[in-house]
Amino acid sequence: MACYEDSTHSEPFERNVPKSFKDYYAVISHPICFKNIASKIEGYEYKTVPEFIADMNLVFANCVSFNPSGSPIEKSARYVYNLYLTAVRSQLKPFLDKVWCYSPKA
Repeated sequence: MACYEDSTHSEPFERNVPKSFKDYYAVISHPICFKNIASKIEGYEYKTVPEFIADMNLVFANCVSFNPSGSPIEKSARYVYNLYLTAVRSQLKPFLDKVWCYSPKA
């Protein structure tokens, strides 16, 4: 998971958003974090590369759905997404078409 290269930017996505943030869970119906994804990798839960990519896509889609464009968390997500996209291009190129297109909301 190349997204961990810069922990300053990946930190907001490492763990689940605390349940005390009720507004988040009112908007996001399928929360996921890098810790969940890493656990699935370690537990061999992904049967296909597209399953992994779908979960990674969800991290970024959730961020954009909840955080305003230009907010510190959205900027971090964009930075981490670019690391992820670079890794997919170099290591998983046949699956590049499965990667969600990052598009922050206005």
